[in-house]
Amino acid sequence: MKINYPKTVENWGEDLSLVKQASQRLEEVLGSNAEKVSAEWNQVRDESGTTRYELRITDWSGEAHAALSHEELTLPHTLSFRLNMLWSRVLQNRSHIQLKNLQAMGA
Repeated sequence: MKINYPKTVENWGEDLSLVKQASQRLEEVLGSNAEKVSAEWNQVRDESGTTRYELRITDWSGEAHAALSHEELTLPHTLSFRLNMLWSRVLQNRSHIQLKNLQAMGA
């Protein structure tokens, strides 16, 4: 899986190691699809000024993104759930595209 980090990644402190662990966990979630997916991390601030880490994953069918807090990155079960939900959104997009293609072929 190709993973992109911003130039400011070294300023993320201890969260950088958490983000890299999350990237490894994402690869496990993706399984054999990992080679077909790219990921991009960015540091963002939400409306309340809280730092979050935005993960955007992309494949041929589209993209999905999620903003993860420091706490979510430290909780293995929560992180796994969020990553699985993110991947499921990409798979749902993929399914809709494939269904439209099949319907067009049948028409």
